[in-house]
Amino acid sequence: MHTAALIFSILLLAPPDAYKTGVKLENSGDLVGALASFESIPAEKRDFNAKLHIASCKKKLGRMLEAERDYEAIRTDPKADSATVDTAASDLEDLRPRIPRLVVKLTPATRDVAVTVDGGEAKLPLTLSVNPGLHTVVATRAGEVAFKREVTLSESTTIEVLVDAPSPSAPAVVTAPVVRDAPPPSSSSSQRTWGWIGVGTGVAFGGAALGAWLYSGSLASSYREDCAAGPCDKGRETPIRTWETVSFVAVGAAVVTAGVGVTLLLTAPKENPVAVTATHNGVYLVGSF
Repeated sequence: MHTAALIFSILLLAPPDAYKTGVKLENSGDLVGALASFESIPAEKRDFNAKLHIASCKKKLGRMLEAERDYEAIRTDPKADSATVDTAASDLEDLRPRIPRLVVKLTPATRDVAVTVDGGEAKLPLTLSVNPGLHTVVATRAGEVAFKREVTLSESTTIEVLVDAPSPSAPAVVTAPVVRDAPPPSSSSSQRTWGWIGVGTGVAFGGAALGAWLYSGSLASSYREDCAAGPCDKGRETPIRTWETVSFVAVGAAVVTAGVGVTLLLTAPKENPVAVTATHNGVYLVGSF
């Protein structure tokens, strides 16, 4: 009730600080109220900051197609400065891969049907960008519903609906559900694992080198103090040199292993999510799972 009353007052009064109010609401997570506040600003008075916030709120609310149009309008506006254009272009680059796709096709046996997607006429085959959520594909023949399928799409998902509505005179085609094997896993994960092992080993060798160097320094300091107080025991120089050598060797090992690890991490290919394609009852699912 509080949010509804706030939106109502914003729409009626359109206060001069509607932009600040919208920013506060957006930061607090009230996207509906924030969008209403930004849109209460007359279109001719909206600056590019307000327009970017409007597009951002629509994107977060799942109204991705509207957000895409708004960002594109900002990006191509000749009045927009370079910083605004770059911001809109960056947001578009992030948004577009997240927009779901609905692919609708007919089986070879399906004839003489009129197909609609969410109530709008569709000419098949069709690939349609849609907002996340529930969508309905209906095929009618002679005024009768011959096929209906409801599918729910999430972000970054493509779903294929195969309209299977053969005419009564056509023989029915029965197909078994098919699940295609996922592609083999990438070697990127293994390479990154060995890369981090190399870096960790390098750090361990570095710690050992530091410890050996400090210990040799301690032995050398004690040796010098004793020599200053009396005759020097030359035999005590051997462990000092030994620990110095250990520290140098450990430093070399640290550099080599850490270098190999960093190289493996930098050259590891980017991992792609496993794509699984399946079909069941005329619905094809393509996406990352």
